[in-house]
Amino acid sequence: ILKGGTAKVGACAWSNDGKQIAFADAHGWVYRFVQNADGKFIPAKKLPRFAHAQNPGQDAPHVTALAFSPDGKTLATGGTDGMIFLWRL
Repeated sequence: ILKGGTAKVGACAWSNDGKQIAFADAHGWVYRFVQNADGKFIPAKKLPRFAHAQNPGQDAPHVTALAFSPDGKTLATGGTDGMIFLWRL
């Protein structure tokens, strides 16, 4: 079980190599976990949590789509605000 925010999960994505997972909640927060040497998923050191919108919270746009680039170094987020953001990981 990966624990993140308190709102409903709206989107989830695995990296191609299976070593990263990201999910987004209904408050606009995106959470990223990486696999450690023991095979367990832990919060990432760089960008463990970030906001798709400037003001995350109850009235923030919902993230409805997440996708890792083929090399796993970029994460795209798309939301109900019609915006797509690319995050360098």
